[in-house]
Amino acid sequence: MADRLRSVREKLFDTIATKLKTPGNWAHLRRGAGMYCILLLPPAQLEALTQKRHIHMLPDGCISLGCLDVVKIESLARSIDWVVRESLREAEEQHAQSIAMELALQAATEQQARQEAEEAEAAAAAEAAAAQAEDTLLIEASIQSAMEAQRVAEEEERRREEEQRLLEEQVRKAAERAEIARQAELILATI
Repeated sequence: MADRLRSVREKLFDTIATKLKTPGNWAHLRRGAGMYCILLLPPAQLEALTQKRHIHMLPDGCISLGCLDVVKIESLARSIDWVVRESLREAEEQHAQSIAMELALQAATEQQARQEAEEAEAAAAAEAAAAQAEDTLLIEASIQSAMEAQRVAEEEERRREEEQRLLEEQVRKAAERAEIARQAELILATI
């Protein structure tokens, strides 16, 4: 009986590790002794064995080697191989989805940063345009003020020139009157 149990262990190990090349370390199948063997699979894989492959065992993954024959060993090994590979594939898909989510999040963050930068640039451009418009208004007001000051200065200059001309005219008329008065005195003196 002990030889048969050792033979079942050896056959199960060879089928899983050598023939099917199931990922993982299966040396514990050979090292064990006795009628029972613990598969050392995670709870999710043990549940998948029960739910999807209809292999029923104790909750810790303990199976009885006494009830296994060559056909059942092959079936058990293929079921274990399928469950392990399926969980690896699911883990890879989850990892790929996780990476895809991280990349999507990173892309969304970059997009948001670009939008914020564009909005900041637009705000800065609007601010610059407003400042430029204000500068233009100030320049126009300054030009208008300068033109008004020049007009006032020209009018003041014309007024001064007119006053100067009037003063010169008065001086000339006064000089003419004085000359006429002097000539009149001369004429009167000669008479």
